[in-house]
Amino acid sequence: MIRIQTGVSRNKDGRTFALIPEKMSSSPLDVPSIQADITTQEIVNIIREGRERGRARTLDDSAIKHY
Repeated sequence: MIRIQTGVSRNKDGRTFALIPEKMSSSPLDVPSIQADITTQEIVNIIREGRERGRARTLDDSAIKHY
């Protein structure tokens, strides 16, 4: 579920304005497709490798002492 957030802005003179997001004409997930010579398994392997690198980086960062 997508939450739409609104807000209120107040000027120095005390006037307030409602901040309302504009309606989008299409979904941000509606992206054009491409023709790629890659299998589903290759995509899964690439994602797993990226996650492993991220996990290793997190473990390295946790070994750093913060003073």
